Amino acid sequence: CLTCSGDQMFCHSCIVKAHQFLPFHKVQEWIGKCFQDKSLEELGFIWHMGHGGQPCPFSDDPQTWEDMLLDTEAGF
Repeated sequence: CLTCSGDQMFCHSCIVKAHQFLPFHKVQEWIGKCFQDKSLEELGFIWHMGHGGQPCPFSDDPQTWEDMLLDTEAGF
């Protein structure tokens, strides 16, 4: 993650979990020869707004909510 300080590298699952409350950070993925910009969404991140970052406990199907696309360049 370019926004976080340090030089740690994570697998997809761990970077998504580490950014549960940091959805606007800029991450990159190693593609063999260099790093390439990647969105957290592309890595499987789902931003649960409310309920402490967890899915709604009263929803049987988390996909019933409308998908929202985020423009991280604009800050939302």
